[in-house]
Amino acid sequence: MNTKLNYPYIQNRSTLKDQKKIAKYIKSKYIPKLKVINKKHPFISHKTSEMLNDWRSYSKEYGYFLKFDIKKYYVNIDHKILIKTLLEIYNSMYNKPAPKKLEYDVLNIYLKNFLKSTAYNDISLPLGSSLSYVLGYIYLLKLDLCIKTPYIKYMDDYLVFFKKKRDCDDFVYEVLMPTLKSMKLDIQNDKLLSGKFSTTRMNFLGFSYYLGIFTIHKTKIDDFKSKIKSLTSLRNKEPFQIVLKKINYKIVGFGHYYKYGMVKSTYIQLDKYIRSCIRRYYKRICSYDNIRVSNIVLCNDELEKLGLKSLESIYIKYKKSK
Repeated sequence: MNTKLNYPYIQNRSTLKDQKKIAKYIKSKYIPKLKVINKKHPFISHKTSEMLNDWRSYSKEYGYFLKFDIKKYYVNIDHKILIKTLLEIYNSMYNKPAPKKLEYDVLNIYLKNFLKSTAYNDISLPLGSSLSYVLGYIYLLKLDLCIKTPYIKYMDDYLVFFKKKRDCDDFVYEVLMPTLKSMKLDIQNDKLLSGKFSTTRMNFLGFSYYLGIFTIHKTKIDDFKSKIKSLTSLRNKEPFQIVLKKINYKIVGFGHYYKYGMVKSTYIQLDKYIRSCIRRYYKRICSYDNIRVSNIVLCNDELEKLGLKSLESIYIKYKKSK
């Protein structure tokens, strides 16, 4: 018998408008104090350029690192502990009880109903919700507020910096593991890594870092190429302009995220790969319409006129703006 795992996607028990309204209200109660405690916290600002600058700066002063993420974070969030922890975090940040509206109307009434929309009874946050995104970040403030050394993160992916290896070990056993245990969370063991920046190539959030230089991690390059190949697959029956629009969307997202690293040669090679895939796809479209075509028809300039964007152009434009 085949069984299918039901991940906790949001169901229509509350409108998206209501979720956004509640998410905005909850943020307004935590963000102001968080700005005072840690103005670089990613819940306040998570620009890629700032993250990389901090990463490079911290690695010069703090020679050791610990990288980890939390095992199936959204799926393993306990509802009762979540509500209790949100109140504790507010009390810890402001040194006073949470406002009645936050405690009773939002957390104990609305939020409990919202959490019932998950595929599980007492655990997990619904995926695809702006409110889940806010709750996910605030919930982990319990851990974040215990970290007394520089760190960068995105949701449950962490990179923590240490001056000594012993400090790293102490953090794991005295802070990280006890805190997560109290939240019924655990580390993703196969992604746990510690080391020294001077001798270890570090991969984090899609970037590879070694000796002060950022490049794109190979798996992310392969993933990008795979998406382009899928869009231009011979099995794809979509019109050429629709495919081109989807490819441009991928190019813009990938290009702007990684443009801060040493990526020019990688971007040039990927542009060549994209053009070759498009030419092959275009030839197939023309063959269906009995139109004879060669590569010369779709030279680089022609592809640009058709609207194809370029990774190299994104990089060059960014460099000129600096």
